[in-house]
Amino acid sequence: MKYFFVSIALFICFTTSGCSKDRNANHRADSAQLPQAVFDIPRLLKMDISHVKKELGNPVSEFIPTEIQISLVPTILATAEYKRGTTSIQIDYSLSGEIRSIFIADETESRKEDEILLLGNLKPNSNEYSIRIQNWVNPALAKQRKAAEIAGIEVITK
Repeated sequence: MKYFFVSIALFICFTTSGCSKDRNANHRADSAQLPQAVFDIPRLLKMDISHVKKELGNPVSEFIPTEIQISLVPTILATAEYKRGTTSIQIDYSLSGEIRSIFIADETESRKEDEILLLGNLKPNSNEYSIRIQNWVNPALAKQRKAAEIAGIEVITK
């Protein structure tokens, strides 16, 4: 009977984290799964678009308004889009090249808001910029398409 209790105690000890050799193994496994910054958005917000293009290269797509569009809407913004892996940013900038906002999104299934913040090297509360979470218009369709939990995050210069 004594051996029975000892074997039960050993079984419990080795199957729980209480007696494991490395008590922080589970914590490190969770933190290893957190995404790393893909874009340094706070730094990009301080640049003009020409410097961004020098750093990030050619955008995957770009909208530059025509003269007619500018005459109709003088405050119209141009947009440049960059993509790295599953993460993309859309940079809205004035005709003079000043960056007004950056929208970051990710295509990874079930990607959470805090993880998208990490991808952009963003903090939820900053004196340098404000953020606006963009939820999906149709969350059921987004889930069906295995999208991130939110559509993305807009980062606006202050």
